[in-house]
Amino acid sequence: KVQASTAVTAVFGVSCLCFAVSGGIFGAQLYSRRKDQLPLLIGTTTCLAALPFIILVNSPQSAVTSASGRPTAWAFLLALCGGCAAVAGPNIRANILMNVNDSEVRGTVFSAFTLFDAFGKGLGPSIIVAATSVLGRRLSYTLAFSLWWLSGAILFCLRDSLPRDAARGGGSLLPFKSK
Repeated sequence: KVQASTAVTAVFGVSCLCFAVSGGIFGAQLYSRRKDQLPLLIGTTTCLAALPFIILVNSPQSAVTSASGRPTAWAFLLALCGGCAAVAGPNIRANILMNVNDSEVRGTVFSAFTLFDAFGKGLGPSIIVAATSVLGRRLSYTLAFSLWWLSGAILFCLRDSLPRDAARGGGSLLPFKSK
């Protein structure tokens, strides 16, 4: 079981790397041509990434692990598809946060982004453990992956504001600037 999980996780990691690099390159090109389309890309990939994980968590054991204990091609395919979640990260950092904030406040913005990202990575597993003890493993993981749809919806909402924010030329909405 551990070796099978490790193999599936490795495929997911390689998939994330490929999606992050290609998604970042494509996102940069999209941002330079049609800023309103970038939120559609990152929102769609975030929403789509939840599906393979929900399917993987809810698949019967025989669908994801062979009789010999090795992962099936189905498990590898789902892990490969789930890597599309990595498209959002580089685009949020490099194309959105970097381009809509003044250089004077960019450090503050990235610090806040990093803080909340780390907070989610730390608190998320604790919430899943608590939910698993109450709801069971499959339901708690399914609900957690379903929350990616909420994240995708929030990213979709950037469609109207991103072009306006970028047009400000980095003029910050924050109430302070360093001198």
